[in-house]
Amino acid sequence: MRVSKDTVRARLWQILEERAPASGDRLPPERELTNLVGCSRETLRTALATLEAEGEIWRHVGQGTFRGRMPLGRPVKDTLLLEATTAADLMDARRLFEPQVAAAATHVHGDHHEQVVDAIAAGDGRAAHHAMAHHLEAVSIDMGVLSPMPSR
Repeated sequence: MRVSKDTVRARLWQILEERAPASGDRLPPERELTNLVGCSRETLRTALATLEAEGEIWRHVGQGTFRGRMPLGRPVKDTLLLEATTAADLMDARRLFEPQVAAAATHVHGDHHEQVVDAIAAGDGRAAHHAMAHHLEAVSIDMGVLSPMPSR
C-alpha cells in the first residue's frame, strides 16, 4: 500500500513533536524513521528535503538530522554540545575538568591557590569557594579555555 505525501508529512511531524521537540534535538536515523512513518526511504528523503528547505530540520552527513535551523558561525559538534546538554551533563563535565585545571593552576597562580588553602584551613567554605572560583577563572583565561569578561 502506497502512503500519500500528506500522510507521510503528518506522521513525520508527529515524530518530530514526540522525539525531537526542541531545536537541536536529533531525529531518529532514517532506517528507523521509515519504519515509524511506514514509507519507503525515497519517500522519507523527499519529505525530509521539504522540511529542510522550510528550515524545520537540518542534516549533517555523519552526524544526523536535527530539529530547527542549522546553527551559524560555530562548528556543528560544538553547537550540539552546547544546545543538547542538560545542566546535569554540564556539572558532570565541570567535575571532570575543574580539578585538573586547578591542579595545573597551582604552578601558574600560586596566590589564588594559597587563598583557597587558607580559607579551607580556616573552615570558611564560602571564602574557599569564592577564592577557588577566581583561581579557576584566572587559569582558564590563561589557558584559553575562557575569554575574559568585559568590565562593567
